[in-house]
Amino acid sequence: MRGDAAHPAWFLNLRETPTVRVSVRHGPELSMVAHVATADERAALWPRVCEAWKGYDRFQRRTSREIPLVLLRPVA
Repeated sequence: MRGDAAHPAWFLNLRETPTVRVSVRHGPELSMVAHVATADERAALWPRVCEAWKGYDRFQRRTSREIPLVLLRPVA
């Protein structure tokens, strides 16, 4: 079930190894670096995320932990 009490393993792995390869809609793979949104970033972006997909808001209500928002930026 989404909204579990503990972070999923993929998130813990991403936090430890933030360099990833990403492909959007079968496009070319891009090297990116992930970081967990700061409190200010999350405050600004979380409402937009929930507007795009209502499920995230439901997940957040199911747990006492803050569901992290992961942001990606291209590798320099």
